[in-house]
Amino acid sequence: SSGINAEYGEVVGTTYAFSYRDTFKEEVTNETLAKIAGYSRPGWEENSTEVFDRIQADLECCGVSIGPTDWAKSSNASVPSLATYWVLTHTNDVPDSCCVKNSTNCGLNMADTTGDTIFKEGCVNALFDWFDDKMIIFVAVIVVLLILQLMNVCGMYMWRRCIVHGF
Repeated sequence: SSGINAEYGEVVGTTYAFSYRDTFKEEVTNETLAKIAGYSRPGWEENSTEVFDRIQADLECCGVSIGPTDWAKSSNASVPSLATYWVLTHTNDVPDSCCVKNSTNCGLNMADTTGDTIFKEGCVNALFDWFDDKMIIFVAVIVVLLILQLMNVCGMYMWRRCIVHGF
């Protein structure tokens, strides 16, 4: 019974994730926006700067949704910068983790660059592109787990039947 409930849970969870992809993407964006606001601030959520740098380097992305300009000081006074702490000391810079060839200070004055020295895609889009690329693997893993759980339930049923009937 619990195996069957687990199977239904996985199917329902997967269906929910596919059905509410836009809502999930919005939530990821909101969480990421909260993280970029305190990027490089001493004492700001332990390891969040390192995690953000790792994500940018691994996914080859920069910023949250727009791209490198997410790191820039906003030119529009009514629209605050996303990286509120970062722009206090880095007006037009991006973190070095945005650079195609990461090196010290490679992100200086690169927030509005048009060259190919920094990653252009925002990290939320890069993350969802990565998920889309790996979707067949996710589906295959879920199917295999469902089959294994079904075999487990059938095996337990047969084992119980043997004990009850003395086979």
